[in-house]
Amino acid sequence: MTQKRFLAKTLGAEIAKHHFNLKAIPRQSRPEIVDSALDIRTCSRARASITSWPTYAPTPLHDLPALADEIGIAQLFYKDEATRLGLGSFKALGGAYAVLHSVAQEISVRGSTATDIEALMTGQLSQAAGEITVVTATDGNHGRSVAWGARNVGCRCIIYMHAEVSPGRQSAVESLGAEVIRVAGDYGESVRQAARELLQIIGCWSLTQPGLAILISQGRSWPGIP
Repeated sequence: MTQKRFLAKTLGAEIAKHHFNLKAIPRQSRPEIVDSALDIRTCSRARASITSWPTYAPTPLHDLPALADEIGIAQLFYKDEATRLGLGSFKALGGAYAVLHSVAQEISVRGSTATDIEALMTGQLSQAAGEITVVTATDGNHGRSVAWGARNVGCRCIIYMHAEVSPGRQSAVESLGAEVIRVAGDYGESVRQAARELLQIIGCWSLTQPGLAILISQGRSWPGIP
């Protein structure tokens, strides 16, 4: 057996060992439970919104022929998200998308007649947005996206971080205008702390709520965002 075939065989076995899904339904790529929250129409709407943002730009897709040849597959591509929105994060889109749509919804509830994303992104609704606060908990990447979205629409942003998050990650979200509150314990505790104090903030949207988690997922999940 050649070294190439040996590598492909052993690597393939290792991938199967760690990623085999015992609950997978054969020949069904999109389970019904996924479609109930992430149907094609809503994800397409997320794609259209994200690609219309003034600062949006495609991120590179790198071909890795040498590595593909080494492991015995036809092609291998690496999607480099490091430059997405200038955040250096692979989760740059979901949190920002949730902020934009949540703030637009809240402004609409308060009676504004112009609540489209373009109006938010261009500062036309900055006064109304400035009366809104978004709150979330993060290990780092998600917080950057939320802070970026809040800065671009002009709303206040409070981010809870647990004790183990590095100072560099805290600085990254603070540089985007977010207020960071440190919490003792782990990530779960930071989420619980954010939820406990949430009602003390007037006009506040929580990005830890289940419905907003769906918006975040819509912003992250669409594979056609270049």
